[in-house]
Amino acid sequence: MALLDAQLGSLLIGSYFNLLFLGVEIYLFFQYRLSKERLRDSRLLQYIVSIAIVNDFFGSALECLAMYRVLIIAYGNPSKIQSMSNWPIGAYFISSSLSIVLGQGWLIWRYFQISKRRWPALILATAVLCPFAVEIAAGIYAMQPSRAKNLRRRVNPVAILGFAAVATVDLGIAGALLWELWRVQPVFRSTRFVIRKITINIIQTGSATFLVALAVGVLYFVNPESSVSRAVFFCHGRVYTCTVLFTLNYRAKLRDGAAAQVYLSTGALQISSAPPLVSTASTGDISKEPASPDIFNNNQLAHASIPEPLKSTS
Repeated sequence: MALLDAQLGSLLIGSYFNLLFLGVEIYLFFQYRLSKERLRDSRLLQYIVSIAIVNDFFGSALECLAMYRVLIIAYGNPSKIQSMSNWPIGAYFISSSLSIVLGQGWLIWRYFQISKRRWPALILATAVLCPFAVEIAAGIYAMQPSRAKNLRRRVNPVAILGFAAVATVDLGIAGALLWELWRVQPVFRSTRFVIRKITINIIQTGSATFLVALAVGVLYFVNPESSVSRAVFFCHGRVYTCTVLFTLNYRAKLRDGAAAQVYLSTGALQISSAPPLVSTASTGDISKEPASPDIFNNNQLAHASIPEPLKSTS
């Protein structure tokens, strides 16, 4: 019974952290909905964000249902816990896998928009879909009551392989993005500021998802019978959605910082070939209005330059 309490205790702690990350996710989602940056996004991206939020709510409800069945309905009865159907856990496994593939898919799309390299993006996309298909199959297998006895023996190798693949893909996406930014050799302060901030953001978000996936895989490999790895896995999908929302909300801060750096330069940061002219009513001076880079949606860093400011005729 003491061993059972330790197993259930780790699962309960994991469910608490899952709900904590869900609260952070809701906060970031409301920030995104209220931001002006959302108006620049395509409807497809907004739909993907909404699908991720609904899916995470559904997954958290499944996780709470699984904990209720184990801690309330069958608590103190190990034989009943062993004989119970695992369909909530299997469905949660599928839901969390969907959150992961949505987060990684968006990161790959961002990489393609920055680099315009099709083959690396296709390779990364294939690397994402392969473990996703394996995890879907494992989740469906776990939902079948007749195979509950062989669940650990059959699913263990697949789960370890899936976690390792997810961690590898996270590392590959972050490395590809950092490589593209490293290839840009900016001269002006405003462009260096943008690249430095994007690099920090990629390292922060990429390391968060990679470390969580690595922790789940290592803990599961060391002791498949322990519930510690499953407790960490409860937060896995939430971390991916939070990183996507954090990156989307980070664009406003990036634009403000880039605009401040522009005015410290000798001219204005030109993203398009013909930036708009702004007239100052008090002095009659004409200057070029600095444009804010949007590297999250298109490839503008490669064409960034600073034009000479127009001199006043008065």
